[in-house]
Amino acid sequence: MIHELIGFSNQTYDRANRCGNCPNNCPETGNCEQCLENVHYGIDGRIYNCTNILSFYVGKYAYKYSSEIGHVFNYPRFGVFQEYNILSLGCGPCTDYFGILNSIISNNRNIRLNYLGIDINNDWNPIHNWMLQRLGNTYGVLTMDVYDFLANPAHYLERYVPNIIIVNYLLSDLLKAGRDINVFINKLEENIFRNLATNSYIIINDYNRGLNANDPRTYYSNFVHAIRENSDVKCFYCHYRHNINRYFKYGYQHASNALLFQVQPEYRIFNPWEFCSSAQLIIKKN
Repeated sequence: MIHELIGFSNQTYDRANRCGNCPNNCPETGNCEQCLENVHYGIDGRIYNCTNILSFYVGKYAYKYSSEIGHVFNYPRFGVFQEYNILSLGCGPCTDYFGILNSIISNNRNIRLNYLGIDINNDWNPIHNWMLQRLGNTYGVLTMDVYDFLANPAHYLERYVPNIIIVNYLLSDLLKAGRDINVFINKLEENIFRNLATNSYIIINDYNRGLNANDPRTYYSNFVHAIRENSDVKCFYCHYRHNINRYFKYGYQHASNALLFQVQPEYRIFNPWEFCSSAQLIIKKN
């Protein structure tokens, strides 16, 4: 199904023209890779507000981000569930969904997958609608600020009880936007994690760097400290080997950093990442 997602994004990616409001000196072919890099590094004040940028984002990162989450769910501890009730904060194009689905299929698990995403960016709506048409009532997304959601999650979770919370490349986005990460952590712990059932999980996945206050991994320990104040938990710290000689290590190194999907030749126009490289904090509620 992930190939279908990238195919859908490929259809919506207008390579014949550049965006009229693009501040980059991009080629007329409409290649958004440099623009996307500028978004990630906070250059030119660019944000994810362009259909072409979002389409290129999916083509470049979907295989990687899905695989980083999928490897986690391949571990036996995630095979004991009868159903996954996923709450994905800052879900974007829902790449985590495809990693989880792959783990269910590849491990031949009889587990129902339910998914609720939260994302402020309504430019993702075409992808969300595309997925809704295929998945029906097992899938939904609320278009709203994640901080507003965390202020009163019970209002939105009356009929949905999550057992796995995923924070997939959200922290880095919040940091670029100048949001207060500790407010996010405290509200998540106070209004959601405390109310989770035993054997529930939170999975935090982001790029592997924690050198200063602008890096997401700097705040992983804040999650642990906040959650341990009121809950009995077990924490797992892990990272993927990076395909460079020197890279940061964070706890356990996954046995493989390989993608869980074969990159399709027609989608190499997006120069997709071809290995996993993130750092992960996984917290289990005992």
